[in-house]
Amino acid sequence: MNFNKPDEQWPEIVNLKPDKVLLQSFYNHLKRNYTPSVHTSRNYPVTVPIEYTRTAFNRYGWELSDRDLLEFNNELEARVKGIFHSYVVSMRVIGLSVPDIITRFRRMTGITEDDWQDDAMRKFIQRHVPKGLNQPFEQITKNLEKNLCARLSDVGHLTKQGFYNYIER
Repeated sequence: MNFNKPDEQWPEIVNLKPDKVLLQSFYNHLKRNYTPSVHTSRNYPVTVPIEYTRTAFNRYGWELSDRDLLEFNNELEARVKGIFHSYVVSMRVIGLSVPDIITRFRRMTGITEDDWQDDAMRKFIQRHVPKGLNQPFEQITKNLEKNLCARLSDVGHLTKQGFYNYIER
């Protein structure tokens, strides 16, 4: 235990302090002197160092049981999926295609194909994102154009007849 000092094995440590709820959840999952039962095994492909203070170490503990580790991982997964859902809905409204959304989300978050496969992301979108989100964007655009044409007509850059022709379309 290095207490927040990077070393050769862990050059980068995850800091949960900016997210107080997630940090407290992590603390709540910590145990002291956890002894795994015979029936449990850890089969996780990645280990991540998490920064916390010596005070937290002494107060909450230093180990995660298999169950607590799974629960904490599920909390993290639910957060990522919630962020992804919000991102997809926003990007669909402005007209981006699903492959473009996935590419942009990966670039923004650093989540790779190994972390979350494209097919799984597409299935998530199919299950959880409402269809027809491009239609509201068309209505928003039409309203903006209508307001713009009305303003241009008011100041004389567009004739009243041009404005009415636009509204009738």
